[in-house]
Amino acid sequence: MFRKGGGNLYGLAGLTLAALFVTACGDGSQSDAVAQELQSGNASDQAPEERAECTADTCVGEGEEYSSVQAAVDAAPDGGSVGIEGGTYEQCAVIPENKSLTIRGFDGRPHLKSRLCDGKAVLVNYSKGKVVVDGLELSDAGTDKVIWHHDNTGALILRNVEVHNAGMGILASTNSERLEIHDSEFYDMDEPTQNGHLVYAGQVKDLVIKGSYFHSARNGHMIKAKSVNVDIENNYLLDNYGTTANLINIWGCGTNRVVGNAIVSENKSGAVQAMDVSVRKRYGEVKTCPANNADITIAYNSFLKKGETLYSSLLLDSYDMDSMTIENNLVTNARLVKDGSTQGVYWYPGDWNGKNMTVEEDLFTDRFLHVRSAPSAVSSRHQPTEQYAHPTSTESRSDGSSMGAYQVSP
Repeated sequence: MFRKGGGNLYGLAGLTLAALFVTACGDGSQSDAVAQELQSGNASDQAPEERAECTADTCVGEGEEYSSVQAAVDAAPDGGSVGIEGGTYEQCAVIPENKSLTIRGFDGRPHLKSRLCDGKAVLVNYSKGKVVVDGLELSDAGTDKVIWHHDNTGALILRNVEVHNAGMGILASTNSERLEIHDSEFYDMDEPTQNGHLVYAGQVKDLVIKGSYFHSARNGHMIKAKSVNVDIENNYLLDNYGTTANLINIWGCGTNRVVGNAIVSENKSGAVQAMDVSVRKRYGEVKTCPANNADITIAYNSFLKKGETLYSSLLLDSYDMDSMTIENNLVTNARLVKDGSTQGVYWYPGDWNGKNMTVEEDLFTDRFLHVRSAPSAVSSRHQPTEQYAHPTSTESRSDGSSMGAYQVSP
């Protein structure tokens, strides 16, 4: 099923009334002025809006060759592209294992919803190649997944996608090569029996998440980065529903970077951990780390916990890492690291004291945690060159001389 929105039906009628008004009033300057104003105000309605042309190998939409997204995917060549016209499609799609593909919207944002393929998700990827999904909205999968990046698949790259209302946003399964999420929004996941994670990257070899907005989680991690190499940069995480899980969970295997993120929890009465690193390097959980290193950098993040501090922290200190760098983070109403015993490397207070700062809430000028002043950053090789730009993007960060997720604003 496909539904396309309509346009303004009143422009022609307005121009006709203006012409009748001029005829009835003669050549008076006042009537001419009124007619000109009416004509000017409706100039955009004189001609229909030019419809964007689909330039993909196969196209879906009104007047296009295909009305079925799946049929267009099946007909597209390996390495080809599928264009989907903006509108609502109560459809799902499967990308087969032998096909690399780009799927993008044209003439608006296409919305795939309310159907599951293979009983798994609205979009199911089996491809062992590279799949790019650009400009789509996907939603309404009940208690199932919106996107399923299957076991032993290749690379899935999501750009400018909106994913919402299901049991889980995306599941990237064991031994998939790569998952990238750029400039996207994930929200409203709820599945109490399995945990409604917004993103679950399960033993993916490489995970990259940048410039994206995560919010409205209820009972799962916003980002479960159970992946070998992780790069989570310049995102905005809003814990507005008080999810029962730590906001970011990291496997602690391979090389991990959590840099330049703005994290806000509105859970005023509960303890909140912005992130934790699970103990997997030496002790193993489900699967032993396949890499021969376990390193993490947590830098230039801003974390605001509203309400009581309780046992809230930027980092829950359950880890067993070869190396850990914690520097230039701003923390409000929370500890930098939760008190307790550590495993693996023993961290003396000097390893992070003075390199991060606890600040008052009024330092932040808006809900995204921008600042007009901030403590000076310590020297760092992890200085970011970008920062989050709401709602789903990044912008240049030319100055990394201050702590936190953003450069100082005038």
